[in-house]
Formats: sequence, C-alpha cells, structure tokens
Amino acid sequence: MLSGSLFNFFINELIELCCNANIGAKFIDIIVCILIFCDDICLLSDSIEEMQVLLKLCEEFANKWGIEFNLEKCKYMVFGKIKSNNIIFKLNNQIISSTDCFKYLGLEFNSKLEMSSFFIKKFQNVKNSFFSLNSFGFKQGGVNPFLQIFVYKSYCISRLLYGLEIINLNKKTLNILNIGQNDIVRYITGLSRNSHISNTLKILKLFNINDLYFYMKLIFIKNLKSNHICNYIFNFLLTSNYKNNTLSFIKDFKTLCVKLNESMLFVANNINLQITKYKDEYRDYEKNVENELILICLQNSGDVIMRQQLNFITYAGTI
Repeated sequence: MLSGSLFNFFINELIELCCNANIGAKFIDIIVCILIFCDDICLLSDSIEEMQVLLKLCEEFANKWGIEFNLEKCKYMVFGKIKSNNIIFKLNNQIISSTDCFKYLGLEFNSKLEMSSFFIKKFQNVKNSFFSLNSFGFKQGGVNPFLQIFVYKSYCISRLLYGLEIINLNKKTLNILNIGQNDIVRYITGLSRNSHISNTLKILKLFNINDLYFYMKLIFIKNLKSNHICNYIFNFLLTSNYKNNTLSFIKDFKTLCVKLNESMLFVANNINLQITKYKDEYRDYEKNVENELILICLQNSGDVIMRQQLNFITYAGTI
C-alpha cells in the first residue's frame, strides 16, 4: 500500500536535483528537464551539453542510493534538424545508444513526431477486440446493433482514445481510421459500401472518427484549463503564429472553431458549453421519414428483410 508513496518520496530528490540545475527544454519562460512516472524517466534538453549534465545528476543520484540504470533500456533521441551521428552521451562511463523511435507511457514517439502509423496500428487493435466478439453474436443479424455499438464505444474504441487528445493527425490518417470504423459499422448493420452511413452513425449515437478527433481536443482543453501552467501555455499559443503546412494543436483548434462557427477565445472561455453543443450538433439526428425508417430497420435488424430495406433506404448509387 505504501510502496507507491515511498517511491515518490525517494525519487523526488532526483527531480529536485534536475530542476534546481535550471537547465532543460525551454518554452516561453518555462523549463522542463525531467518527466517521471514510476520508474520511467525521460530527460529533456535543447542542448547536448545540458543533457550530459542531467545524465551526470542521474548518475550521482544512483551512486548515492545504490541503484543501477539498465543501459539496455536507456536510449536517446534527437528531434529537429540536428544530426545525431556525432553525438555521444554517457551514463556511468557507458555510451547510450540512439534510437529513432521510443515508447513512453504507452505512446510511440519518433524523431519527426509523426504519429500516423502508430494510431493506425492502434486502430487495428480496436478492430481485433471487436471481431473477437463475433462468436457472441456481434455481427449483422446477431445482437441488437445498438448494444453492439455500446460495447464497441465502451470497450473497443477506448484502445484508440488514449493520447488522441494531445496528438496531431493528418487528414489522410483520419480518413483511414474513419474507413476502418465505417467497415465495423457496416459489418454490424449489414450496410453495403453503396450506402450512405452518416445518418446511421448519428442514429446509433456514434461519432465518426473525424468528429471524435475534434471532440477529444475539446475535452483536452477543458482539462488543461484546470492547470495553471497548462492554461498559461495554451493562452500563449492562442496568439502565436504557425506555418500553414505544419501540424499543430492550435491549428487543429482553429479548424474546430471554424466548424463551431465561433472564435477561438470564445470557445476556450466557454468550453463546457461548447462540448455540449458539439455533442448535440454532431450526434443528434434530424427527425424525418428517412431517419425514422433507418431507426426501425436497426431496431429489427435480426430480420434479413429489414437489413435489405436499410440498404435500400440509404442507397447512394454505384461507386
């Protein structure tokens, strides 16, 4: 019971040593030099010399308390345009090897901070977890599709959500993920590829991936505004410039505000209202004859005739 608290008390000395050195990665007037979660330690610096100082502090801490760092698990990675060919970092007089990719707290980072391939792999886990339920009737004509979607949202798509709120994905990747989710919905409902799916998603109360991606950004803004430092950084970024051809959180936020037809400042200052508005606008469906027929077909999807009727109602023509 006390092991976690005791370890935090023990490792806090290393955090203080690194922070008191007043070196590390600098942004605005904030310096971040060390991230620790349990025994996972990540050091950050914007110069080679400062990184070696941080490593030396870790070495002195380890020697003081009689602990050892596993050099096989210690790696360094360089972000940006700096070449890592001639860089040498040492810990206990042993050279630390470089890497182009590392996983920290479940997220896989590379030197280009390109996360597309990682999230595409994560969505494969989503598909695997859902299709593993096939023998329990999770397929067209099986368990009620509303229940299937509930299970999908509760236990499957969660494999994708971790980290999605802080990561930037390009349109191509979002489209790949969206097609993957649509395939699952078509598998559940019996919808063919010649059928519109947007109204069916709304009736099933399921975000498409693009809307889910921006919804997670709203949730992240709500959370970061409760932290003084995070809110300070966010407010600074709201007034910063960025290149149009680059991915960034603020660029995504601006795109989201255009979708909401509101200014960035208004959305940021009324985040709870905007979350509610977003959910209502992108998940509630219009009450019309077509949608009512789709609802009836979904409620009776165990009947093959109803599944055929669903395809007839949502038919979009030949692809």
